Amino acid sequence: MIALPLFAYAQEVPLAETVAPLKPVITGPMEVEVGKTVVLDASLSVADSRTVRYFWSLNDRLISTTEEAVLTLDKPGRYTLSLRVRDTLDGQVREEVVTENLIVYLRKIVLIAGPTVEKAKIDLHRQSGEEAGVFLEVLHAQDLAIPLGIEDALTKLIAENAQRLRGAETIVLWADGATAMNALSRALRQQEEFRSLLQNQTIILITDRGLQRLARVIRGPFSILEPKQIIITRKEAINHLITAGNTEEFLSTLEKADIDSYVADQATFAIRPWNILGTLVNYMVARGVSSEMIILLLMLPVILMIVTFLKQVVGVTTFGLYTPAVITLSFIALGLKIGLALLLIILVAGYAMRALMAPYRLLYIPKIALILTVTSLILLLVLAAGAALGITLAPDTIFILLIMTTLSEEFMSVKAEMGLRSAIFAVAETVGVSLLSFVIVQLDVLQSLIIAYPELIILTLVANIMMGRWTGLRLSEVVRFREIFKYLEE
Repeated sequence: MIALPLFAYAQEVPLAETVAPLKPVITGPMEVEVGKTVVLDASLSVADSRTVRYFWSLNDRLISTTEEAVLTLDKPGRYTLSLRVRDTLDGQVREEVVTENLIVYLRKIVLIAGPTVEKAKIDLHRQSGEEAGVFLEVLHAQDLAIPLGIEDALTKLIAENAQRLRGAETIVLWADGATAMNALSRALRQQEEFRSLLQNQTIILITDRGLQRLARVIRGPFSILEPKQIIITRKEAINHLITAGNTEEFLSTLEKADIDSYVADQATFAIRPWNILGTLVNYMVARGVSSEMIILLLMLPVILMIVTFLKQVVGVTTFGLYTPAVITLSFIALGLKIGLALLLIILVAGYAMRALMAPYRLLYIPKIALILTVTSLILLLVLAAGAALGITLAPDTIFILLIMTTLSEEFMSVKAEMGLRSAIFAVAETVGVSLLSFVIVQLDVLQSLIIAYPELIILTLVANIMMGRWTGLRLSEVVRFREIFKYLEE
């Protein structure tokens, strides 16, 4: 056999098949202020360099036939920018078009919104902004299944889109309480380049809570971002911000429209003897500690005080003090629906495992260890199913979830000593106390007061001391023995 040269086996491939498809690419800013020059580049387009031609069009009007297009527009609005790229390959003419929206604005405002803000409202503000020549750049966090984690989601969103803050005249933060403010400071804390954009600038904080109380909470973020001032106001103020020409005019408009507002500056955050604990909290936030975790820590003494009152004065029976407090924290961290669902799964899994192990006559401690181990594995499967459905938990909430598994041990102990009926009643009372505590600590007024004035936590110590000296009958005992009291009176 005669060996043929290697190239004899190769098939001829047309040149057109070896060249990448034609692809026009526009490089350059798609938002520009009125009167400023913008340079758009097409050099990253994929085409035959020997025969390529470029055709730039603005609102269907040809403006350039070179690789670059230089524009200076003096009227605000949304322009349609098109790049048509044409080349010739093997005698065949190829042509492709890409179209982008070029926004020309008088002023640029960046709106950072939490997941609770409706998209329809944001779209209305964006539309009214375009009519007024204002470009409203929106960073909108997606819906989350759990409340604990909104700040982390906003922090990630801002960090990934920090370059969109460039050129902004005003930053508007619209989320629950100080969540967006804390997220902004955490996202830019290590990014000196973008943090400098906010120095000596005005930040607008939109809230439904008390203005002066919220001003006390944002000392930490203020020290990191160092803005000129922070204007705390209501959501109705956004339309006035769009139409106002500057900050002074905006504040004047708010006063005329009778919209609540509060201006916080450097003088607002002076340290005084009665706000030392608040200063410590703001210091932690400024150093990157999640404000949501601080809220959990501040709310724990309040929850313990409520549970103590219900047990010591009212006479409710629960699985101790620790268990209802942890369940309440889990409801705050996970949300009521998810928290109740996971609690039910933990109890059912624990009871089912005990029933399956009953024939083996295992000792108590190894049996509880097996029950908690299997419950943890079941929770792992539940979390996997939740991830498949788009429901993910923040890392901090996992520890609360694992602590909740100890409720299985309490449930098993009561069942072994007093029977299933008593165990179910004890679980019901424990969950009932947790739900009542959850409703109380979720009140906006209470949360605003505790966060703004964390020194109020000291009052829980006084309340616990007073309840510790309680020597009278519990309310449940008064109801239980009312017939005996009547008899004694007779």
